[in-house]
Amino acid sequence: MKSELKWENRNCLECPPPEQQLVHNIDAAAVKPGGDGRLRWVDTNVSYRRAFRYQITVTDEKGNPLSLSNPAIAKVYPGPAAPVDLTAVTQPQGIMIQWKPALKDIEGNNIDALSESFRVERLSGEKGWEKASPTLVKGNAYLDQSVAPGQSYSYRVVPALYTDEVYVLGDPSSTAQAKGPESVLPPPPDRVWITPAHGALEIHWTETDGKTGGYHVYRREGKEIIRLTATPLAHPPFVDQGAKKGATYSYAVSAVSAQADHKEGLLSKWIEVRNLITE
Repeated sequence: MKSELKWENRNCLECPPPEQQLVHNIDAAAVKPGGDGRLRWVDTNVSYRRAFRYQITVTDEKGNPLSLSNPAIAKVYPGPAAPVDLTAVTQPQGIMIQWKPALKDIEGNNIDALSESFRVERLSGEKGWEKASPTLVKGNAYLDQSVAPGQSYSYRVVPALYTDEVYVLGDPSSTAQAKGPESVLPPPPDRVWITPAHGALEIHWTETDGKTGGYHVYRREGKEIIRLTATPLAHPPFVDQGAKKGATYSYAVSAVSAQADHKEGLLSKWIEVRNLITE
């Protein structure tokens, strides 16, 4: 069910809605839900600077209503225009990405610079586009330090306009390419997980992109942290034979550089586990 709201009522869920109209029927038995178990429908009959109120009605086989969902309001804004003049330059500490904000929306209207932020995204190998910046960036530059030595990356920048207490994303910029500096310390693994292994614990991790000289594994018990690997491991897993039954441990993994000095990068996130495995 759909109704169009007056623009001044776009944030008012309690305001009496205009007459609602049935805009789409979904046969739940004939539609496959997404990976999160939800059904989806896209409304293409919308326009900028208009607000719409939606509700879902559950009906029986004869079309009689059985229940009605909570209302949801969608406000349609023109997104910010894509940044231009994107560059990516290799520096000793990482890759510097710079761009020029358009400071206009896609209809050509001016945008206040203070209300616009940017999401820097990168592409490497088969991972697909991912966030290079953990938070939105203000300004026109970002230094990506979590890159692997010698690894090639593509970058793009997505503008985000803050209005009505929400972020409206625009189209991404064109792309720019650069390689991670050979001297940069390798980033930590993205994921670490633990599995039981014949009375011991196996520590696994995702291998870092680019060139590395191996990995070190750390164990934390209470406030004590020890490195379990005397020399870097070329590949996962690492088997912790010293894990005691019933003890609670946390594990983290770091990558080391491919150079002879094997300089060590940052630790991954700590993963906690309680060893309940018997021999």
